[in-house]
Formats: sequence, structure tokens, C-alpha cells
Amino acid sequence: MEINGQCERVTTWAQLCDVFVRWLIDNEKLNAHRLPVYNAAGRGKCFIATTPEHADSTKKANWHRVGDVYVDTKYNGDAHIRNLLSTLDALGMGDLRVRIAVDA
Repeated sequence: MEINGQCERVTTWAQLCDVFVRWLIDNEKLNAHRLPVYNAAGRGKCFIATTPEHADSTKKANWHRVGDVYVDTKYNGDAHIRNLLSTLDALGMGDLRVRIAVDA
């Protein structure tokens, strides 16, 4: 994964999301005042939140703690990419350069 020229090797989609959120926090693009960030599907599930829960407690999740926030990583590859892109849009960062390369 490459964000603004910074590269980090990841082995899972969950790890990719953790690195992405860590970069947002470390670069002061994400804080508790900008949360929650909902997932791309827009059906009431959070992608990034201050607590490890959705508004609808019946929604399933796989929460990872990254700093003081939680990331729901229970998605397939396509949904992970959509969530990353919608997060950038929600934060007004649609022009940020993010690249994901897959080694086969």
C-alpha cells in the first residue's frame, strides 16, 4: 500500500485498513470529532468509529483498534476499496494519492 509516496507492505485487507486509518490519524486527518465514518454502502454500518459498535447492534463486525478509534474490517476486497474511497470523500480528501498493489 502506498499513501502519498509512503509505502507499507500488508498481507491482509484488515491490515491494509489498519495502516490506512493509522496514516490518517498520524497525519492529523482523522480524529474523534470527524467520527463516525460510515461504510460505503450507507446502510448504517460504521467503517471507523469511536466505539466498537454499530448504531444497529444486530449488524455484525470485526473491529480492530487503531489508536483511539475502531475499524470494522468485516468486508470483502471490493468493499474494503469502496470504504477507503468513501472515507477519503467523507474527509474531503478525494485527491489523496493511494495505491494498492497485489503480488500474485
